[in-house]
Amino acid sequence: AKKVQPGASRLALWLLSIGKKNEAVILLNDQLKKEPENERILTDAVHIYLNLGDKEKALTYLNSLKRLYPSSIEAKKATGLIFEMEGNQKEAMRVYEEILNSGQKDLAIIKYLASVYLRDKNWNMAILNFKRGLENFPNEPDLLEPLGRLLISCPDIKLRNVDEGMEYSERAYIHYKCPPETRIFAARNLATAYAMLGDKQTASRYINVTLNMVWKGKVPKQDYISYFEILKRQYNIPN
Repeated sequence: AKKVQPGASRLALWLLSIGKKNEAVILLNDQLKKEPENERILTDAVHIYLNLGDKEKALTYLNSLKRLYPSSIEAKKATGLIFEMEGNQKEAMRVYEEILNSGQKDLAIIKYLASVYLRDKNWNMAILNFKRGLENFPNEPDLLEPLGRLLISCPDIKLRNVDEGMEYSERAYIHYKCPPETRIFAARNLATAYAMLGDKQTASRYINVTLNMVWKGKVPKQDYISYFEILKRQYNIPN
């Protein structure tokens, strides 16, 4: 791809995602030299330097993006990410809400906003945000699963709806494009929900299903083992 389309957007970000930081920066710099005003490449530059923790360089490219493309949604997204990096959750929330309220159907922004609401412990707004997202992305596992988890185990008991949470979790679990880690989360949700509803047999089955996937995957195994040990004691589920 580098030979055929050396200026193709996303190549540098992909290199970064597989841990090739130096190669990502080298390719990005080469792209910027050739197309210093390319919106997509400038956007990649912002995201790459944010991922590398270099806020100053990220801001430099963000300012270029804003100057060249003042109405750019990508620039607004990046502005929100920088607010998050600075710990300014309120401003990040404002930026993301502004983007969505403008009518943009953007899955990344829905996820960003959900993360801010959850960190802020604004459970009700997180639930509403996930549901609004599903209106435009009705079968998106990465929206279905966290919504299901929140409805099943929300710290605010008044907002819990176990049956509804099970429905969303199951839709994520059976979705053929569900990422492996999201499927594990969804199975854990279902184990929790069945335990809460008193169906010990089905809860036990989902516990075993989840643990089987955990042993095959690259996730922290002890976290799940500890979680299910507590769940079994809490709801008296046999091994």
